[in-house]
Amino acid sequence: MTLFKSKKNILFLIIFIVVILTVAIVFLFNSGILNDSIFNNLNYKAGNFDGTKYENKSIGISMYLPKDWVVNDKEMLLMLADPNYHTLSDEEKSIYDAKEIISTYDFAAYKNDGVTSMTVSVDNVSLINKEKKKLSLNEYIDSLKSGKTGRDVSLYTFDDKTSSMIISGRKYTRLSAHFTEAETINTYFIFASRGDYYVMVTFTFNETQKDEIDNIIKNNFE
Repeated sequence: MTLFKSKKNILFLIIFIVVILTVAIVFLFNSGILNDSIFNNLNYKAGNFDGTKYENKSIGISMYLPKDWVVNDKEMLLMLADPNYHTLSDEEKSIYDAKEIISTYDFAAYKNDGVTSMTVSVDNVSLINKEKKKLSLNEYIDSLKSGKTGRDVSLYTFDDKTSSMIISGRKYTRLSAHFTEAETINTYFIFASRGDYYVMVTFTFNETQKDEIDNIIKNNFE
């Protein structure tokens, strides 16, 4: 009888430990802590688009593109990263080196309505400051707002506060903005730290499309 009770107590203890570990793992994934730790030594590699789905395993982003959206080609991605790219000759383009460009645009797409678009980019934060130190979230946001990341942000009026959000179990920070000269056009800047990089997803849209964009963020990422 004593032996039976001992085995029963051990079994109960094992079940209890398994339950606690399961709850802890689920919490870490939902909070983004465990997912973020995977990318502490990010080795960025370009993603790919298979006609319906964009995926980049190195930055942990995967999403299905809405059917009525169009994907930008590689040349447009380079122009987004470097506004001077279009001025280069064919020979200069063939030897173009983008290693010193802060923002690498990995994916971009748009709707044929003249407004709605999205981008996925990776910012090498060591190129933002001379000390090449890792930037905190607030320092990165300040760099973004001041144009130090290489983006032309002169068109935007930024919100004062950010908000946290979970996309596919990973933690992101969202900074909202609108066009200063067109207040009905909004942009989400959604980003997360990945080691020495910041991954950023942007959505630009008319305020009447807010629900549509929110649904894409909620349902199209995996």
